[in-house]
Amino acid sequence: MKLDSILAYQDVDMRLYALEKEVSGSDASKLVAKYRELMKEYSGGLIRSNAEMDEAVKLAKRQADELAALEAKIDDMAHISIEDAGIEELELYEKEAQKLAAEADAFKRAMDENEAQMKKILQNFDEKVKQCAVCKKKLDEANAAFKQLIDSKGEEVTAIKRRLAEIKKDVPEDVMELYIKRRNGKKMPAFVPLNPEFKACRCGVKLLDNALKNLQNPGDVVECQSCGRLVYIK
Repeated sequence: MKLDSILAYQDVDMRLYALEKEVSGSDASKLVAKYRELMKEYSGGLIRSNAEMDEAVKLAKRQADELAALEAKIDDMAHISIEDAGIEELELYEKEAQKLAAEADAFKRAMDENEAQMKKILQNFDEKVKQCAVCKKKLDEANAAFKQLIDSKGEEVTAIKRRLAEIKKDVPEDVMELYIKRRNGKKMPAFVPLNPEFKACRCGVKLLDNALKNLQNPGDVVECQSCGRLVYIK
């Protein structure tokens, strides 16, 4: 395999790779990632609060309807007189009315509890809205700082990419595919010389005997069984 062109390409690309690592590992990048995660968390909280409020409102509606029905029954029984029913039957009506009144009181307590819960949900919702607003401001600031960092590297990146495009014309397509696969896998540099003293790859692992047998002449290339880099001899 002719390595001159791909090694020249790699030499230039290593600077671009370093710039990418510098940018992705920068404080600005970390802050962007941090506030994006917080925005996701707070937005999720808003969605959950909305769902909780919907359920609480539905429950309040059911409770109100059931209480109205109970109170209507109680009101009907209140108009029953001894003339309308006998004494024994009237006593039964009174006991039933008392039972319904107790149920109505229980419903009212449950409604009060649900109303208190709704107030808590609203408070939580308002708090999440405030958190989202603060987080959005921080995220905008982080994005601005990140963009500024990217812009500061713009000219150098453009020059590097222009140079890479020129060198790439001389790199065989199959060789470039091998290189790109390892670059995407963050195995950089992708092509590394064999350590002649230890018969090892850049990662420090000694190559297998079968691989070493295939490394006899300049241009011979084997894949490291450990890290996957492509090892050659000078």
